[in-house]
Amino acid sequence: MTALVFRHLKLYFRNKSNVFFSILGALIAFVLYLVFLQKNLETSWKQIPDSQLLLDLWVMGGVLAVTGITTAWTGAAKIVVDKERQVWDDFILTDLSPFKIQLSYLLSASLIALVMQAFLFAVMAAYFSWQDGLTIPLALYPQLLLVAVISAVSAALLSVIIVQFLSSTEAEGRLGTIIGTASGFLVGVYVPIGVLPTMAQNVIKCVPGAYVASLYRQLLMTEKLDGLNIPLAEFKELMGIGLKLEHLTTEADTYKILVLVIGLEALILLAVVLTKTVKKV
Repeated sequence: MTALVFRHLKLYFRNKSNVFFSILGALIAFVLYLVFLQKNLETSWKQIPDSQLLLDLWVMGGVLAVTGITTAWTGAAKIVVDKERQVWDDFILTDLSPFKIQLSYLLSASLIALVMQAFLFAVMAAYFSWQDGLTIPLALYPQLLLVAVISAVSAALLSVIIVQFLSSTEAEGRLGTIIGTASGFLVGVYVPIGVLPTMAQNVIKCVPGAYVASLYRQLLMTEKLDGLNIPLAEFKELMGIGLKLEHLTTEADTYKILVLVIGLEALILLAVVLTKTVKKV
């Protein structure tokens, strides 16, 4: 199985168009923020000290969540490509079970999403350091890495589940376009979650990526928010720094929710794979 994981990773990173479009998809949210949103948000936040640095950290959290979603999808989509080209049938002829084959794609998609999040984090941190003098404490890096792992695994699990029901690369490409376009809205990068209608907010609360973005923002922004003379709970709810369920979620709440989501996704994927395997027997 390890050989299969390396095979998937090698094919992905050797394909320059794959890497380019994965990076481009994540950077679109970042560029749209810089071009269209930054000045408006700066104006609305002008009464807040260090508002520019807070905005930088806020958008980083959202873009990293989008990166996990879009790049995990690109990695998982290889399943559809391999099935269409009968490469999957060759794998079945080996001594690997369908479950282990699926697991190889899951692991490779997770690693791709993790690497791409690290890359985008480095790009944004370097840009904001140059532009605004932003520094991110080294003490936060282990926690940020943990969130990146959680984000990668959750997004990869959901992507692998979805591609089980796709039969052509054409369908995968169309759905991938929708996911890439919608993800920026669903994690609150283009529009702060709190300004959306209640129904839209409820939809967002069903998306794992929204909790990933919230957790990134909680880690990155809490230190700078503490001590500000503003109604913090209202501000956090408005900007998606925590999501309002029965109460505004804390870091601990968000970790628990994401662990539960990963567990549920794993059970669903296992059930789907077992069902498909039984039907073929």
